[in-house]
Amino acid sequence: MSELARHIENKAASDQTQKRVEEISAIYEISQALNSVPIDDLLSLITEKAAAVMDAHACSLMLKDPRRNELVIKASYGLDEQIVESTRVAYGEGIAGRVAASGEPMLLTNLSEDPRFAYSEVVPRPEIVSSICVPLRDTEGRVQGVLSIHRRYPAPLFTEDDVKVFSVFASQAAQAVSNAHLYASLNEKVQEL
Repeated sequence: MSELARHIENKAASDQTQKRVEEISAIYEISQALNSVPIDDLLSLITEKAAAVMDAHACSLMLKDPRRNELVIKASYGLDEQIVESTRVAYGEGIAGRVAASGEPMLLTNLSEDPRFAYSEVVPRPEIVSSICVPLRDTEGRVQGVLSIHRRYPAPLFTEDDVKVFSVFASQAAQAVSNAHLYASLNEKVQEL
């Protein structure tokens, strides 16, 4: 192996190691913040860190509206405020709704040619090159929302390995939401007493 090839191989390994350290650091930071910051701030931290670590341009965290069978954006990074305020997705509809209904993560790299959406109302946005959407599960395994990220052209496509890493963020987000709901419920009971 030539010196140049060895140097390139070492650089690639070093870059990969650095990326994994950043992922682990972000996950650790989120887990440390679980009990020390208000839930809205924590959800915003999750979307910001997820976008940064995954080299994504946008991230959203959607939760089920307790009064309806639909998802609403509770925290986001890199999304237009109008999109955040107006987005409501019914379970089973759209990408987020399908992930919430199925409980399975979804990797999208070419929505216009994806057979899952051949007869769908989903209209791909031309600037998005790749997306990942993963479910948020509570401690009983029920889907309570979804976490999504997007890359815009000319960024590289997400991979199956990215789905695995992103799923860890989703588990941290789900834990935060579950803890917040538990705290609110306990607080209500204390107030009643």
